[in-house]
Amino acid sequence: MRRMPRFVGRRAEQHKFRTWLRQPGAGTRVVSVTGSGGMGKTTLLMRFFHRARREGHEVVWLDGRDMLPTPEGFLRRLTPAYRQWERLPAAGVKRIILVDNYESIFPLDSWLRHQWLASCPAEDVLIIVASRKFLLNAWCWDAVWQARVINWELPPFSAGEVRAYFAMRRIQGEAQALTIPAHQGIPLALALVSDVWHTYKDRPGHVDHLMSQGLGGRLFQEVDEELADVLAALALTPRAQRDILQFISNRSLSRDTYHRLAGLSFVRRTSRGLTLHDAIRPYVLRALQTRDAERYRQTEQRVLAWLVGQWQSADRDQVAQDLLNLVSARLAPMNHYANLAVTTPDLSIGSMTRGEREAVVGMVEDWVRQPLPVTQGSPTQLLDELLQHFPESLQTVRGDRPYPLAILGVVEWTRRTIDVLYPFSPEFLQTVSQVVPPAQTADSLLMVLVGFDHSDVRYPQPVIMGYLVRQFLATGNGRRLMGLSTDPAFKPLLRRLGFQAIPLDAVYHDGTEELFILDLRQSNIVEWATDVLGYTPAPAAGGLNAHLVREVLDHLWDMSLLRETAWCRLTGLIPEEFQRWLLAQLEQFRQFRPEVAVWIDEAYVDPRFEVDARARARHISRATYYRRLNQAVDTFVRFLAPRPWPTTPS
Repeated sequence: MRRMPRFVGRRAEQHKFRTWLRQPGAGTRVVSVTGSGGMGKTTLLMRFFHRARREGHEVVWLDGRDMLPTPEGFLRRLTPAYRQWERLPAAGVKRIILVDNYESIFPLDSWLRHQWLASCPAEDVLIIVASRKFLLNAWCWDAVWQARVINWELPPFSAGEVRAYFAMRRIQGEAQALTIPAHQGIPLALALVSDVWHTYKDRPGHVDHLMSQGLGGRLFQEVDEELADVLAALALTPRAQRDILQFISNRSLSRDTYHRLAGLSFVRRTSRGLTLHDAIRPYVLRALQTRDAERYRQTEQRVLAWLVGQWQSADRDQVAQDLLNLVSARLAPMNHYANLAVTTPDLSIGSMTRGEREAVVGMVEDWVRQPLPVTQGSPTQLLDELLQHFPESLQTVRGDRPYPLAILGVVEWTRRTIDVLYPFSPEFLQTVSQVVPPAQTADSLLMVLVGFDHSDVRYPQPVIMGYLVRQFLATGNGRRLMGLSTDPAFKPLLRRLGFQAIPLDAVYHDGTEELFILDLRQSNIVEWATDVLGYTPAPAAGGLNAHLVREVLDHLWDMSLLRETAWCRLTGLIPEEFQRWLLAQLEQFRQFRPEVAVWIDEAYVDPRFEVDARARARHISRATYYRRLNQAVDTFVRFLAPRPWPTTPS
């Protein structure tokens, strides 16, 4: 199942991009590329990236998931060319910034517009952001930017583009007629259908059955068992190289298997390794959680162990984002108030439009006790004030129908925010200011407005509230989250999520008010994630297990990776000393069980041949080979278990 390198469709978008590139003194533009999951947004941005670079322009690629949603986190991803707009590039050279997964950094929307781009040149700069929904409504209301914003909404492939794609994948004639109705022109579904067709072309009935289940069915599961096993690890890992996947899946992974995994249509290559397509990840996670809860738990713990180990030596912004994603993937149902475990791929959140105001007014008026207690004026007046001064603070949840399902208002905790909101809730804001003084740079967020449409029976309150809580957490990476609650059903959920409660007596004076604070700044996020997920660190001496041993064997000859293994870190040895000690233990094990030690030697100590060659030499299957190797490692673990660990250099 190899991804084809050619590109089909999106001619209109490519033509507009080429026209802008070739226009002297082209006006600065901000383009929003939107479309549902699997519509090809990332692929199109990569197409733009390579074309711009090939023509000699300055181009930078940013992934919103790879940074903290803070100004510092964003700027750390940029080269000086994009931090200092006054520096002019060479004549004829344009600057292009491509931002994938813009939803992840949407909390920066106001800062990007008002500060980062405040001195942006009026010509030859193109910013393209990709997201499922249009998120630039506030830009459209801004007098400076409204004429520079463009939306390119990606439609499904036309019938002609579908035929062209299938021709590229060597699917001809009647086979095309079988596949066209099920996927409705979604590029990712086309790729999946093509993969499955080439695997089961002798069983067209089976292909039809798989296609009828769509993206939410079993299309992505139609891979061999070896790849399916690694997919479970990749589902919980934002991006992973081969060695990381070996550690997380607790098994050896040949280069051939890794490349076959990379060739799957729903697996992407990035500079940091492989990643699952966002449209597929929820289904893989759901299948894993449902089918084998214990395996899910073990995989989750190994991912967490890896991330905790990376905190001191890797990109902390990225590790923090990965920790938050890991927690979000596992949040369990807490109570009847909000179900955080329900995955809702059909829901999306984006900036509120002025056209949604009428529907939102009813929601906020029906919410009896807002997180910002409105003691003067009304929730509707508060909504209008936020629309005027902080439009980026308002986000609406949407389904597949043209009306909002819920509203969430979250503002940055600054002096300006307090000044604007003070007339609505003076006592509350004064009290909160004493607890958390506002900072010049907004490192804290305050929830101020919530609303929910009770009329849509497809989305009961626990589902919508669970979605809103997830979004609130997602905005807080690298920041401090704050919100008032008086609801006895909501408070236990917040406490289980790690929020600290501070009793207040500023508004209602009935003993129900509590200000909940979750500090996800700097290293606090590591402590929070390990607490929420119930992380059990690697055992002390005497508690050795196969996970620890396989990890060090996988990295036995790479000192930089051996240094980061849990067992090596626990001993306190430098990797060279730890390697010498472990090789000495292996020598003693050879004398004890030579017939078992040979499996470890040929796999880890002197791995001259790939797995397939080793299996053929023994006249056994690949699966049997891995089973025997795992048994050998387990025997080695039992041999090591009673022995003392080294704690100082020998």
